[in-house]
Amino acid sequence: MTRTNTIAIMLATLIPFSSGCAVDLEEEAAAAVVSSSLETARKQSAARQVAEAVDENCSLSAEQVAQGAAKVPAAGLYPASCVTKTAQGSSVHAEYDHCTGPFGYGDLSGGLDARITVTGQCMLRAEIADSGDLSNHGNRFSYAATADVKVLPGERDVTWSASWSGTTLGGQSIEQSSNLSTLIDVASSCRDIDGTADGKIGGSPYTLDIEGLSICPDACPSKGTVMAQWDNARSGREMKVEFDGSKVAKVTGWSGRVFEVEMLCAPAK
Repeated sequence: MTRTNTIAIMLATLIPFSSGCAVDLEEEAAAAVVSSSLETARKQSAARQVAEAVDENCSLSAEQVAQGAAKVPAAGLYPASCVTKTAQGSSVHAEYDHCTGPFGYGDLSGGLDARITVTGQCMLRAEIADSGDLSNHGNRFSYAATADVKVLPGERDVTWSASWSGTTLGGQSIEQSSNLSTLIDVASSCRDIDGTADGKIGGSPYTLDIEGLSICPDACPSKGTVMAQWDNARSGREMKVEFDGSKVAKVTGWSGRVFEVEMLCAPAK
Protein backbone atom coordinates (compact mmCIF):
# COMPACT_ATOMS: atom_id res chain seq x y z
CA MET A 1 0.00 0.00 0.00
CA THR A 2 2.93 2.33 0.53
CA ARG A 3 6.62 2.59 1.18
CA THR A 4 9.19 5.29 1.90
CA ASN A 5 9.82 7.85 -0.81
CA THR A 6 12.98 7.47 -2.90
CA ILE A 7 13.34 11.22 -3.44
CA ALA A 8 13.41 11.72 0.32
CA ILE A 9 16.26 9.26 0.74
CA MET A 10 18.09 10.77 -2.22
CA LEU A 11 17.72 14.32 -0.92
CA ALA A 12 19.04 13.21 2.45
CA THR A 13 22.26 12.15 0.72
CA LEU A 14 22.47 15.46 -1.17
CA ILE A 15 22.24 17.78 1.83
CA PRO A 16 25.75 17.30 3.27
CA PHE A 17 27.64 17.77 -0.02
CA SER A 18 29.29 20.95 -1.27
CA SER A 19 28.68 22.56 -4.68
CA GLY A 20 31.94 21.04 -5.93
CA CYS A 21 30.04 17.79 -6.64
CA ALA A 22 27.02 19.55 -8.14
CA VAL A 23 27.19 18.01 -11.63
CA ASP A 24 27.29 14.37 -10.47
CA LEU A 25 24.74 14.97 -7.76
CA GLU A 26 22.42 16.76 -10.17
CA GLU A 27 22.40 13.80 -12.54
CA GLU A 28 21.78 11.35 -9.69
CA ALA A 29 19.03 13.56 -8.29
CA ALA A 30 17.34 13.69 -11.71
CA ALA A 31 17.03 9.90 -11.74
CA ALA A 32 15.78 9.90 -8.13
CA VAL A 33 13.08 12.49 -8.85
CA VAL A 34 11.78 10.46 -11.82
CA SER A 35 11.61 7.19 -9.86
CA SER A 36 9.99 8.97 -6.92
CA SER A 37 7.33 10.46 -9.19
CA LEU A 38 6.29 7.01 -10.35
CA GLU A 39 6.41 5.59 -6.83
CA THR A 40 4.27 8.42 -5.48
CA ALA A 41 1.61 7.43 -8.01
CA ARG A 42 1.89 3.74 -7.19
CA LYS A 43 1.82 4.17 -3.41
CA GLN A 44 -1.91 4.95 -3.56
CA SER A 45 -2.63 1.28 -4.20
CA ALA A 46 -4.77 1.05 -1.05
CA ALA A 47 -7.16 3.65 -2.44
CA ARG A 48 -7.22 1.95 -5.84
CA GLN A 49 -8.01 -1.44 -4.34
CA VAL A 50 -10.88 -0.05 -2.26
CA ALA A 51 -12.24 2.05 -5.14
CA GLU A 52 -12.24 -0.84 -7.58
CA ALA A 53 -14.08 -3.05 -5.07
CA VAL A 54 -17.18 -0.78 -5.15
CA ASP A 55 -19.92 -1.72 -7.62
CA GLU A 56 -21.46 0.82 -9.98
CA ASN A 57 -24.87 0.96 -8.27
CA CYS A 58 -23.29 1.46 -4.83
CA SER A 59 -25.16 -1.48 -3.32
CA LEU A 60 -22.23 -3.02 -1.42
CA SER A 61 -21.81 -2.67 2.33
CA ALA A 62 -18.52 -1.70 3.98
CA GLU A 63 -17.97 -5.38 4.83
CA GLN A 64 -18.47 -6.42 1.19
CA VAL A 65 -16.12 -3.69 -0.03
CA ALA A 66 -13.46 -4.92 2.41
CA GLN A 67 -13.87 -8.48 1.12
CA GLY A 68 -13.52 -7.26 -2.46
CA ALA A 69 -10.48 -5.07 -1.69
CA ALA A 70 -8.70 -8.05 -0.12
CA LYS A 71 -9.01 -9.87 -3.45
CA VAL A 72 -7.68 -7.05 -5.64
CA PRO A 73 -4.03 -7.87 -6.53
CA ALA A 74 -1.40 -5.59 -5.01
CA ALA A 75 0.43 -3.54 -7.63
CA GLY A 76 3.96 -2.13 -7.69
CA LEU A 77 5.48 -4.49 -5.11
CA TYR A 78 7.62 -7.52 -5.88
CA PRO A 79 7.49 -10.46 -5.70
CA ALA A 80 3.70 -10.66 -5.76
CA SER A 81 3.85 -13.32 -3.04
CA CYS A 82 5.36 -10.81 -0.58
CA VAL A 83 1.89 -9.34 0.15
CA THR A 84 -0.86 -11.21 2.00
CA LYS A 85 -4.25 -9.52 2.39
CA THR A 86 -7.12 -10.61 4.61
CA ALA A 87 -10.52 -9.08 5.40
CA GLN A 88 -12.35 -9.14 8.72
CA GLY A 89 -15.62 -7.30 8.97
CA SER A 90 -15.17 -3.85 7.43
CA SER A 91 -11.36 -3.92 7.73
CA VAL A 92 -8.58 -5.15 5.45
CA HIS A 93 -5.12 -6.13 6.70
CA ALA A 94 -2.09 -6.22 4.40
CA GLU A 95 1.05 -8.01 5.63
CA TYR A 96 4.36 -7.36 3.83
CA ASP A 97 7.31 -9.74 3.87
CA HIS A 98 10.46 -8.08 2.48
CA CYS A 99 8.73 -6.43 -0.47
CA THR A 100 10.66 -4.35 -2.96
CA GLY A 101 9.33 -1.75 -5.37
CA PRO A 102 9.35 -1.36 -9.14
CA PHE A 103 12.89 0.06 -9.12
CA GLY A 104 14.41 -2.53 -6.81
CA TYR A 105 14.43 -0.11 -3.88
CA GLY A 106 13.05 -0.75 -0.45
CA ASP A 107 12.70 -3.68 1.89
CA LEU A 108 9.20 -3.33 3.28
CA SER A 109 7.97 -5.58 6.10
CA GLY A 110 5.15 -5.41 8.63
CA GLY A 111 1.48 -4.56 8.29
CA LEU A 112 -1.09 -1.95 7.35
CA ASP A 113 -4.78 -1.90 8.28
CA ALA A 114 -7.57 -0.20 6.34
CA ARG A 115 -11.00 0.39 7.90
CA ILE A 116 -13.87 0.98 5.44
CA THR A 117 -16.94 3.10 6.20
CA VAL A 118 -19.83 4.19 3.96
CA THR A 119 -20.08 7.98 4.30
CA GLY A 120 -22.97 8.74 1.93
CA GLN A 121 -24.73 7.72 -1.25
CA CYS A 122 -22.04 6.25 -3.53
CA MET A 123 -19.33 7.52 -1.15
CA LEU A 124 -17.01 5.73 1.24
CA ARG A 125 -13.84 6.29 3.26
CA ALA A 126 -10.79 4.11 3.89
CA GLU A 127 -8.78 4.99 7.00
CA ILE A 128 -5.35 3.40 6.83
CA ALA A 129 -2.71 3.02 9.55
CA ASP A 130 0.34 0.89 10.17
CA SER A 131 -0.01 -2.11 12.46
CA GLY A 132 2.85 -0.98 14.72
CA ASP A 133 5.53 -3.14 13.11
CA LEU A 134 6.00 -1.50 9.69
CA SER A 135 9.66 -1.14 8.68
CA ASN A 136 11.81 -0.35 5.66
CA HIS A 137 15.33 -1.81 5.61
CA GLY A 138 14.76 -2.62 9.27
CA ASN A 139 14.04 1.01 10.23
CA ARG A 140 10.66 1.53 11.90
CA PHE A 141 8.33 4.11 10.40
CA SER A 142 4.80 5.18 11.13
CA TYR A 143 2.13 5.68 8.49
CA ALA A 144 -1.45 6.94 8.31
CA ALA A 145 -3.70 7.86 5.38
CA THR A 146 -7.29 8.63 4.50
CA ALA A 147 -8.93 7.98 1.13
CA ASP A 148 -12.37 9.43 0.39
CA VAL A 149 -13.88 7.67 -2.61
CA LYS A 150 -16.79 8.94 -4.70
CA VAL A 151 -18.36 6.52 -7.19
CA LEU A 152 -18.98 8.03 -10.64
CA PRO A 153 -20.14 6.30 -13.83
CA GLY A 154 -17.11 4.33 -14.99
CA GLU A 155 -14.79 6.30 -12.69
CA ARG A 156 -13.81 6.71 -9.04
CA ASP A 157 -12.90 10.14 -7.67
CA VAL A 158 -10.43 9.74 -4.77
CA THR A 159 -9.22 12.42 -2.36
CA TRP A 160 -6.07 11.09 -0.71
CA SER A 161 -4.15 12.43 2.29
CA ALA A 162 -1.25 10.65 3.97
CA SER A 163 1.56 11.23 6.45
CA TRP A 164 4.51 9.15 7.55
CA SER A 165 7.71 9.50 9.52
CA GLY A 166 10.81 7.41 10.08
CA THR A 167 14.57 7.30 9.68
CA THR A 168 16.64 7.28 6.49
CA LEU A 169 19.36 4.73 5.79
CA GLY A 170 21.83 7.46 6.79
CA GLY A 171 20.22 7.82 10.22
CA GLN A 172 18.42 11.14 9.66
CA SER A 173 14.86 11.76 10.79
CA ILE A 174 12.36 12.12 7.96
CA GLU A 175 8.69 13.02 7.74
CA GLN A 176 6.27 13.64 4.89
CA SER A 177 2.64 14.55 4.28
CA SER A 178 0.83 14.43 0.94
CA ASN A 179 -2.51 15.54 -0.48
CA LEU A 180 -3.51 14.09 -3.85
CA SER A 181 -6.60 14.10 -6.04
CA THR A 182 -6.98 11.01 -8.24
CA LEU A 183 -9.50 10.09 -10.90
CA ILE A 184 -9.49 6.33 -11.61
CA ASP A 185 -10.88 4.79 -14.79
CA VAL A 186 -12.42 1.52 -13.57
CA ALA A 187 -12.12 -0.37 -16.86
CA SER A 188 -8.40 0.29 -17.32
CA SER A 189 -7.27 1.19 -13.74
CA CYS A 190 -5.57 4.24 -15.30
CA ARG A 191 -5.28 7.30 -13.03
CA ASP A 192 -5.02 11.07 -13.40
CA ILE A 193 -3.21 12.56 -10.39
CA ASP A 194 -2.69 16.10 -9.08
CA GLY A 195 -1.41 17.27 -5.71
CA THR A 196 1.54 17.97 -3.44
CA ALA A 197 3.85 16.27 -0.97
CA ASP A 198 5.82 18.17 1.69
CA GLY A 199 8.39 16.88 4.11
CA LYS A 200 11.58 17.37 6.10
CA ILE A 201 14.82 15.44 6.31
CA GLY A 202 16.88 16.29 9.35
CA GLY A 203 15.06 19.63 9.49
CA SER A 204 15.60 20.46 5.79
CA PRO A 205 12.29 20.87 3.90
CA TYR A 206 11.39 19.55 0.45
CA THR A 207 8.29 19.69 -1.76
CA LEU A 208 6.90 17.70 -4.68
CA ASP A 209 4.23 19.31 -6.89
CA ILE A 210 2.40 16.90 -9.21
CA GLU A 211 0.31 18.27 -12.07
CA GLY A 212 -1.69 16.31 -14.64
CA LEU A 213 0.12 13.00 -14.12
CA SER A 214 -1.63 10.27 -16.14
CA ILE A 215 -0.47 6.71 -15.55
CA CYS A 216 -1.80 3.21 -16.30
CA PRO A 217 -0.74 -0.06 -14.61
CA ASP A 218 2.70 -1.28 -15.73
CA ALA A 219 3.06 1.66 -18.14
CA CYS A 220 5.07 4.88 -18.22
CA PRO A 221 3.12 8.09 -17.55
CA SER A 222 1.45 9.31 -20.73
CA LYS A 223 1.70 12.94 -19.62
CA GLY A 224 2.25 15.19 -16.62
CA THR A 225 4.85 17.29 -14.82
CA VAL A 226 6.46 17.08 -11.37
CA MET A 227 8.36 19.91 -9.67
CA ALA A 228 10.80 18.92 -6.92
CA GLN A 229 12.10 21.62 -4.59
CA TRP A 230 14.23 21.48 -1.46
CA ASP A 231 16.32 23.80 0.69
CA ASN A 232 19.25 23.49 3.04
CA ALA A 233 21.58 25.89 4.80
CA ARG A 234 23.64 26.44 1.63
CA SER A 235 21.20 26.76 -1.25
CA GLY A 236 17.79 25.98 -2.68
CA ARG A 237 17.32 23.42 -5.44
CA GLU A 238 14.58 22.86 -8.01
CA MET A 239 13.96 20.26 -10.72
CA LYS A 240 11.22 19.82 -13.31
CA VAL A 241 10.21 16.42 -14.69
CA GLU A 242 8.12 16.08 -17.86
CA PHE A 243 6.47 12.84 -19.02
CA ASP A 244 5.27 12.19 -22.60
CA GLY A 245 4.38 8.49 -22.70
CA SER A 246 7.80 7.26 -23.76
CA LYS A 247 10.28 5.32 -21.63
CA VAL A 248 12.36 8.49 -21.25
CA ALA A 249 11.48 11.32 -18.85
CA LYS A 250 12.85 14.81 -19.48
CA VAL A 251 14.35 16.44 -16.39
CA THR A 252 15.46 20.07 -16.22
CA GLY A 253 17.94 20.43 -13.37
CA TRP A 254 18.68 23.31 -11.03
CA SER A 255 21.60 24.39 -13.24
CA GLY A 256 19.42 24.48 -16.37
CA ARG A 257 20.91 21.26 -17.73
CA VAL A 258 18.49 18.79 -19.32
CA PHE A 259 18.70 15.09 -18.50
CA GLU A 260 16.97 12.16 -20.18
CA VAL A 261 16.16 9.49 -17.62
CA GLU A 262 15.11 6.05 -18.83
CA MET A 263 12.32 4.47 -16.80
CA LEU A 264 11.66 0.82 -16.02
CA CYS A 265 8.17 0.75 -17.51
CA ALA A 266 6.49 0.05 -20.83
CA PRO A 267 5.75 2.95 -23.18
CA ALA A 268 2.21 4.25 -22.74
CA LYS A 269 -0.27 3.17 -25.41
